[in-house]
Amino acid sequence: MGALTNALRRRGRVGLDPSIFIYQFEDSPRYATVAEEALELVASGEIVGATSVLMIMEVTMQPLRLGRVDAAHTYEALIAA
Repeated sequence: MGALTNALRRRGRVGLDPSIFIYQFEDSPRYATVAEEALELVASGEIVGATSVLMIMEVTMQPLRLGRVDAAHTYEALIAA
């Protein structure tokens, strides 16, 4: 865990843009590791994360456009969990 983790811990409460979920779900070569760090802090309760009620729509829109209905359903299920 690096500088991002330390900065997030200092804040304690952060807003999570839908892109952080997309980076994680799509295993982005550039950002997946950083996204995972942030999401692990939220999951562990070390920080509080908040996101928009529109987040599910934003995360599933591109897979649906590409005909990847299965991916959209998977992403929605992961978010709900």
